[in-house]
Amino acid sequence: MSEFSLRPLPNFTWEDWLKFKDPSEKWGLAEFAVKDVSFDLKVPQLITSFEHWFTNYACEPKSFYSNKLIGSSTENFPEHFELPLKLAWLTRAYLTVGFKYPMGIFWFPRETKERWVIHPGGGRQKVLKMFSSEEDIVEFITFNTGGKRISFKEEFVEKDKFDKWTKDILQADYALNWVAEKGTIPIVCSKLTIITSIVKNLAKGYSRFYINTT
Repeated sequence: MSEFSLRPLPNFTWEDWLKFKDPSEKWGLAEFAVKDVSFDLKVPQLITSFEHWFTNYACEPKSFYSNKLIGSSTENFPEHFELPLKLAWLTRAYLTVGFKYPMGIFWFPRETKERWVIHPGGGRQKVLKMFSSEEDIVEFITFNTGGKRISFKEEFVEKDKFDKWTKDILQADYALNWVAEKGTIPIVCSKLTIITSIVKNLAKGYSRFYINTT
């Protein structure tokens, strides 16, 4: 099973989740040391993406993709266009103010190597792995698949409690999805975001850097 095969269940609700999950399974906030988490970080792939970006987009500030940045989702953009911009944006955020929104994490049992897998948070986990130490403690929105024993700081059993947390702490719109994996149904919480002028400015900065140094 790969964490990338997670697919949402259609027409599933919070009440359905409470009905079908095991009573020992919980969803809430928990802290982990970086060394105890499995990261999806393939450095050669990152290098390829950055090289591809500089080669194909840095000298094309008026290209279709550059013009479509503000107010858009990156879903329809080529991966090599999206990833470098996203990582530059996330790296600046991490090094200046840190990540405000916790990533999701799940326990994945019964595999060659049992592990805690991050999802969602594909871009942020790359930044975290590159710039954190193994002993750093990070807060995640956690699902303890199969009742894996951990200590929760806060549990979200009632949706009203989760809604209050998103309003008071997260302060962001979000989407909830449920996925069928490992004989249970983890929750995936995704913050709803659109690409802003910050990212477009990063694209311009990339272009200037490339043009002035080559």
